[in-house]
Amino acid sequence: MDLELKEKTALVTGASSQGIGRAIAQALATEGVRVCIAARRRSLLEELAKEIVADDGKRPHVVALDIMDEDGPRRLAQ
Repeated sequence: MDLELKEKTALVTGASSQGIGRAIAQALATEGVRVCIAARRRSLLEELAKEIVADDGKRPHVVALDIMDEDGPRRLAQ
């Protein structure tokens, strides 16, 4: 399905889990979206980034942080 999102940019938080954040990041990357993935566990984010690249996607920007930390949103915006 072409959602006409190619070359758009998306931020997906909670992407390191095995749930909806990860699935959303993968689906958006498949559509050609430039994806920034953020979550607490860098190792799982790096695994997801490798999967996205292996599926012919562009390497996502990886940000390891806890969005609920006081400085989390500020760090994510940088």
